[in-house]
Amino acid sequence: MSLDRVRCTVGFELILIVRSFHFELNWIGVTAGLLDDMRQRWSVLAEKHGLRLVEAPVEQIKDIGKKCAYRPCFAIQLALAPPTISDLDERLPEQYRTANYFEYAILTKKFGFVLDVEATYRYPDDLEVEYSYRKAAVFEHSQFVHKSGLALVQCVGGTQGFLWSDNRLFFSASSRFRGESYQAASSLSKQQQADQLREELEAFCANAGALASFYAAVLPPVQTDDVQLGEKQAQADIATSLTKETSSYDDSDDVGFTGPYGL
Repeated sequence: MSLDRVRCTVGFELILIVRSFHFELNWIGVTAGLLDDMRQRWSVLAEKHGLRLVEAPVEQIKDIGKKCAYRPCFAIQLALAPPTISDLDERLPEQYRTANYFEYAILTKKFGFVLDVEATYRYPDDLEVEYSYRKAAVFEHSQFVHKSGLALVQCVGGTQGFLWSDNRLFFSASSRFRGESYQAASSLSKQQQADQLREELEAFCANAGALASFYAAVLPPVQTDDVQLGEKQAQADIATSLTKETSSYDDSDDVGFTGPYGL
């Protein structure tokens, strides 16, 4: 790609599994104005095709704190561990992985996150993933990006829950072309919106009753001809599993989230 007389090298990958496109730019002697102009044109083109252009770090957010002590990740733990369902793999379509199923559901179905980069260990042993533009691209945990671009989250799993990081690149970038429609829907700044989203996720993950109800709601039924029988079996399985995790909880503590990020 040529910007006037300055050359910019573009690395590109189509990630079929997560249905996203990754671009990485490398440049020498490019002014901020030229890069800003290029991002603006790309953003307009992406929106015409129903896509959103979001700038994000190329490394996993777990490692950002090693380079900048002022940007550590926030740990968000689960008050109630996801249940262990012995036949979960039989209830899900073949292409689904059962590991972290409930944690993924919290992010994607409840809070509007999209899978960005799959954890390295989740690929089959006989499949070696290589990026043409990136070396040692190892992600210890699957990483998600919010549909607004405000935040990045890694799924640790179990009671350890998630790692949260505000997307500082999105905050600092010009708002003339990216996130403009999203920003218009709220009078809050990008930082305030990110804080609100994080607080809602933290409150939900700290509520054992809300988690128990959510686990039961997203558990797929048993694959039988009798749908009603499958639903009853699913409810029985989730109740049995959750009983092992916690003796009881107060239903009055359940919290429903109906903000811009909840369902």
